[in-house]
Amino acid sequence: MDVEKVYCTEELVGGEDVYFAATGASSGELLKGVTLTTDGASTQSLVMCNRSGTVRWIDSFYNLGESHQGIYWSSG
Repeated sequence: MDVEKVYCTEELVGGEDVYFAATGASSGELLKGVTLTTDGASTQSLVMCNRSGTVRWIDSFYNLGESHQGIYWSSG
């Protein structure tokens, strides 16, 4: 792969069935980042399918219970 080349869509995605999925690690223009609470963590994901035109926004919560002892979150 040539890192200097600007690739067109057909070179990057050659098939008919294209799926895109992303989960925010840190907050940005498109997705919220991971948020830790005293009970667990929440994430936001986006999933898109070109054939059906489906766009899904998924807000998830992970109950970490006792298992997240020792995880520290810094917002700065």
